[in-house]
Amino acid sequence: MTTNIPDILANILNPAPIEAETNLGATSDWDEESIASSTQSLTESILEHVYENGRRYHRKSKGQYFFPTDDAEMNRLDMMHHLHLELLGGNITMTRLDEDPPNVLDCGCGTGIWALDFGDVHPGSVVTGIDLAPIQPTAPNVKFELDDLEKEWTFKPASTPSTPLPLAIKN
Repeated sequence: MTTNIPDILANILNPAPIEAETNLGATSDWDEESIASSTQSLTESILEHVYENGRRYHRKSKGQYFFPTDDAEMNRLDMMHHLHLELLGGNITMTRLDEDPPNVLDCGCGTGIWALDFGDVHPGSVVTGIDLAPIQPTAPNVKFELDDLEKEWTFKPASTPSTPLPLAIKN
């Protein structure tokens, strides 16, 4: 399969209209009223945002995370995921997997789209996505945790042998 990068970029920059989804099969982890009371380590500050120049930013990062957490940013992240899939010939990962890894960790999962796609392709895996913002939907074998990866981790990555870090950079 050959990939035509100019066509891919043209589709991203000039997308076709998106029809409203009527079958919302996935449920959402986001429940502003119960999320703080159902998670011991979660404080109300995780739900706070600041607005600047018409964009929503996560307050907890205090200027250390430069990208917004609004719908426009979520759409950008999802478009980047689809671009990566095109560039990888439709493969969710470059790693050859003979069987489903038992545990997979997606650090800085953003919208959770990679974790959800990996969980679909590998139903025998338990996928955990970690991010600052509680914006991810759920699936049977995919869970999401709120955490700041620049601080002491509240989970045990040693128990997770497959840790994809797509486009990971060091500060």
